[in-house]
Amino acid sequence: MIKLIGFDVDNTLCELNSKMKDSTLEYLHKIRERGIKIAFISGKPAIYLCGFVRQLGLSDIPVIGENGAEVYYDANVPPNKTLNLAEGRSYYLHEIKNILSKEFGDSIWYQPNRVNVTCFFRQDDVKMRIRETLEILFTLKEYNSNLEFYEHVDCFDIVIKGITKGSGIKALCAHENISLDELLTVGDSKNDFSMFDVSKISIGINLYEEYDVDYRFDDIDSALIYILDNITAW
Repeated sequence: MIKLIGFDVDNTLCELNSKMKDSTLEYLHKIRERGIKIAFISGKPAIYLCGFVRQLGLSDIPVIGENGAEVYYDANVPPNKTLNLAEGRSYYLHEIKNILSKEFGDSIWYQPNRVNVTCFFRQDDVKMRIRETLEILFTLKEYNSNLEFYEHVDCFDIVIKGITKGSGIKALCAHENISLDELLTVGDSKNDFSMFDVSKISIGINLYEEYDVDYRFDDIDSALIYILDNITAW
């Protein structure tokens, strides 16, 4: 039986820079009423997620930020327990950030992460130039062996290789004594593949990339209704 559901946030639970629909929140509460734990997982900092979920009345749920680098076992501030999976491994991230800063200056904005580098761009031509710069940098062994990057609609995430949403939710499952066979994950893009890889059931929301998820839906509410109808069968 599924005991934990991990949800990506942006463009999964809610549209980018938009509030969560009341119907979506209602379905999440119904899932919890069935005794199923939920967790929110994002490229956003964990402390950002804490504020987000507290506004939803979900302060007791765990949040995983910065694509798995930070695990907070609840959303209180300060949280009762945290886990930093990237401890002592951020040297190359600092180098990348310095290179991007020198190259692009004020044309990019950095998300205030504790670990990873997330740079937002303001124009499409800057996006193309960032992509080209990263592709060149990642031909170098020191970066390719230690880091990886994800391209999104509005930003790039540069992260420590091996620390992913998948590793973050595996750490959470270990803490909660939940088997990966009792895990379901829901996401919308490539940086969610790592959590799809480790979960028994995977659900894609408007997932255009090639990945063999178990189920695909055009919107989150349809997925949540399906989960509620089938949770005891999994």
